[in-house]
Amino acid sequence: MESDSYEYDELSVGGSKTSSSGPGTSTPGTWVQDNFGWWYRLSDGSWPIGNWCLIDNKWYYFDKTGYMMTGWIDINQKWYFMDSTGALLVSTITPDGYQLGADGAWIE
Repeated sequence: MESDSYEYDELSVGGSKTSSSGPGTSTPGTWVQDNFGWWYRLSDGSWPIGNWCLIDNKWYYFDKTGYMMTGWIDINQKWYFMDSTGALLVSTITPDGYQLGADGAWIE
């Protein structure tokens, strides 16, 4: 996703809030898979919860338990599509035929 086309002020991590590293800056950490799915351990040992995280120049969304989401997700009454790797699709057509804008939101 273009770094200037999506903004967030805080990233909820490991039960607390911390400032994000800023648009266009990837968040350092390690992918971890367990019996429930994929999550991302940040370099300080915490993890994103219920928020966006920029990892290797791709946007991912983590649910309220910290797991990476895939498929369609509704955030603040906007629909976004996360591909099978969990990465946000932008400026394209989804596999089921819907158009997404530069911010990744479904264009109705």
